[in-house]
Amino acid sequence: FFRVMNPKISIIIPIYNAADLIDRCIKSILSQTFQDYEIVIVDDESTDDSLSVCKEIAKKDDRISIFHQQNGGQVAARGRGFKESSGEFVYFVDADDFLPKDALNSLYSRAMKHNLDIVDGASISYYEDFTIKEKVIFPQEGVFDKLDYLRLMFKNQANNGTHACLVKRTLFTSEVFDIPRNVRLGEDAFIHLCFTQQASRIGIFNDIVYYYVQNRNSITNNYVYTSIRPVEYQIESIRKILEKYNQFEMFKHPFYNRAVGHLITACIRNPKLVKDPYVYRIANESYPVINSLSGKVYCVVMKYPIFLPSLRKLNKLRKLLNKI
Repeated sequence: FFRVMNPKISIIIPIYNAADLIDRCIKSILSQTFQDYEIVIVDDESTDDSLSVCKEIAKKDDRISIFHQQNGGQVAARGRGFKESSGEFVYFVDADDFLPKDALNSLYSRAMKHNLDIVDGASISYYEDFTIKEKVIFPQEGVFDKLDYLRLMFKNQANNGTHACLVKRTLFTSEVFDIPRNVRLGEDAFIHLCFTQQASRIGIFNDIVYYYVQNRNSITNNYVYTSIRPVEYQIESIRKILEKYNQFEMFKHPFYNRAVGHLITACIRNPKLVKDPYVYRIANESYPVINSLSGKVYCVVMKYPIFLPSLRKLNKLRKLLNKI
């Protein structure tokens, strides 16, 4: 193949220590029925053979370009990939995931037919043994304006991440990748919220366009809460974007529900964090706004740490019962 000039789609793959997985990922892209794309791989200073594996694959197809950078985290790698890409649309794929063969064709044809800035597709999550964990299907398909789409986002009825969505290049402003490196969970939601703010027409469809693989070595499954600061940065970054576009009052209920959820998870994982002043502050702000009983209980626990041991015991019991 010759290098694609001004491709329709740029597929950006950040990679860190995924030498055993990247081959499957890239092969699923090369097998697409839609062929007008480029693949931009950014190696985030892997310590295994990831870079050499990618270089070997790239020798066979000129549509693949590879860049290497000092370790800066996944957001920085995605930002570098975006900078080095040139496609009309952008599609993010992680090295441990892969695509069904009609994914790009489905997304691009929807974008063209309905003149869309963003196209959300459905996905399937697999365990490592390839049994299905869940299908992410949306309750409402169609074309939406920005505010209606944001309402669906905050109800978890639309995409809230960087995967399974095709995004027009022109939506990427400088703020999209402007989040601290130590925010390792929830940064996808921030990125998605940023480029959504620039969109006019957004489509949600239940075509399966992405296969997640639950990798036991992923950041999500192995994150250690040593400080509340990364959670605070993630929460406040989203608050800042909502305030910038005069939407905070409109979405403050789901904002505080999510904030409390993130913080209580951190405190359950590391009980020392419950005494952080930021936890108390958000509990105070959230309590008058949140309507759910569980949310109210979490706020009380965050304000009065003496109740946290009881909540942790209940959480362990809940997990045990879910396994039965």
